[in-house]
Parts: sequence; structure tokens; C-alpha cells
Amino acid sequence: MSFNKEIAKAYQIGLAGIVVMSTVPVAIKWVSADPWVIGFCRLIIATTALYFLRPAIKALNKLTTKDYLILAALGLCFGLHWITYFFAIKLGSATIAVIATISTYGLYLSVAGRYFLGHAVKPYHWFALLLGIAGTVLVGGQFDLNSNALIGFILGIVSGCFYGTLPIIHQKSTHLNGDIRTFGQFAGALVIFTFCIPLGDWQIKNDDWLGLIYLGLVGTVVAHSLWVYAVTALPTTVSGLIKYLYIPLTATLSYFILDEKLTALQLLGGVIVISGCILGVLGDKIFNRK
Repeated sequence: MSFNKEIAKAYQIGLAGIVVMSTVPVAIKWVSADPWVIGFCRLIIATTALYFLRPAIKALNKLTTKDYLILAALGLCFGLHWITYFFAIKLGSATIAVIATISTYGLYLSVAGRYFLGHAVKPYHWFALLLGIAGTVLVGGQFDLNSNALIGFILGIVSGCFYGTLPIIHQKSTHLNGDIRTFGQFAGALVIFTFCIPLGDWQIKNDDWLGLIYLGLVGTVVAHSLWVYAVTALPTTVSGLIKYLYIPLTATLSYFILDEKLTALQLLGGVIVISGCILGVLGDKIFNRK
């Protein structure tokens, strides 16, 4: 990968997206509403905001049947990712849910990107991936494998697979405007959550509304718009590794906001994760100097 200006810009935007995203699991855990209510409210706010703020979305009526199928695939994967992810957070802790999801995301995306997109996987990519996995184990620390925590961890793994499919679809459909793809991703997921409305508890507490608005505007519109741009421009070997930064950032916020404790080993794990990300992104520049 040539570390040119366009890649550097995508990398910076991706990092910004990860920083914003790292607040989402904490907000989801903090809000008392159930996953069905959280998902539906986030998507209603996000799709409405995008439709009125992004003029390119008005061109939806000019798309082909194949384009609509692409948007449907994005919506399906995104919706299933959110359902499993939200329940992983609610059943366990924000940190453990992120560890399970992002660890699976990075591994799945690195391998799938090689076969579906032809991205080269070099030895330092594999080493960086191992660093990311090792770091996540340390960040996870020890947690009680009771039924809810175990189910949450498994759901996090499933969520990571659905999430890892999204960058592949985005890179296979770059002929579509990024705003349209982002809107399709949200709108398709909204259809799923609309059918699940009867499953939610709609007696929303007044304190939850601020959190739901934040999740809809900042945690969804801003964060995912930035991330869609990044994963479209960056090789999956890079975006998959950058995503690991989600873990130490969320763990830190969870410590201060949710009182989820961090040990010395967890802090060491965060450093290892970040080291793996740096190696994965700058490896080509480091090892291929002329």
C-alpha cells in the first residue's frame, strides 16, 4: 500500500470515526432502554438527518435494481450486526462486548479481504493481527463466565462477522455515492428494526432521550459516515487493524463513566493493540524503504 495523501486522509478520517464510535458502547450501556428501542430510535434519527442534510441521497430513484440489492445487503448485515452487538453489550459489559466484536471483525476482515478483494496480506499484517488479538485478550482481563456474559461474548463474535462483511460490500460498490451507501445501510437496518417494534419496551425514561439523540446523531450519522469513507478508501488489512483501537478507547471510557475497572494487564493490552495498528498501517513504509 502506498502511503499517499489520499490514504493518509482516509486513515485520519477513520481514526476520527473510531474515536466517536468508542463512545457508543458506553452510551448504550448507560441508556436504560432495551436494544430494540435503541436501534429503532438511532436509525429513525440517522436516516431522517441524512436524507435532509445530504443532497446526493435524493438520487435514490435513479438507482438500478442491482444497486438496490447492494443497499439491501448493506442494511441486512448492518441490522444484524447492531442487534447482536446491542445485546452483547446489555448482557455483558461494554468492554467485553467490544473485545469480542472487534477481535472477530479484524480477523474476519483481514482474511476475507484477501479472498474477496485481492488485498495482499504480508507477514507483518499477520504479526500485527496477532498483536491485536493478544492485546484484546489482555484488555479483556478476567470476567465471570455466567450464562449472560457467555451469551453476550458469543453474540459479540457473531456481530463481528456481520460487521466485517460491510467494508467488502462497500469496496465492491464504489460506483455508488458514499452518502447513498451510508443511507442505504441505515434504511435497510431500519426495516429490520421496524418489524421488531413489538419486541421493545416503549416506556422510555426522560433521562434516556438525551442518550438516544446522541446515539442517533453523533454515534450513528457522524461516526458511520466517517467510517464508511475510511473503509471504502483503505485496504481491509488496514481498516481491520485500525478498528482494534476501538477496544482501548472504549475500555478507558468505560472505566471513567461506567466504573468498569482497568488493570495493569488491560493497560498493557491497550498498548499492544495500538502497536499492532501502527505496524499494520505503516508496515509497508517501514519495511519497503528504498
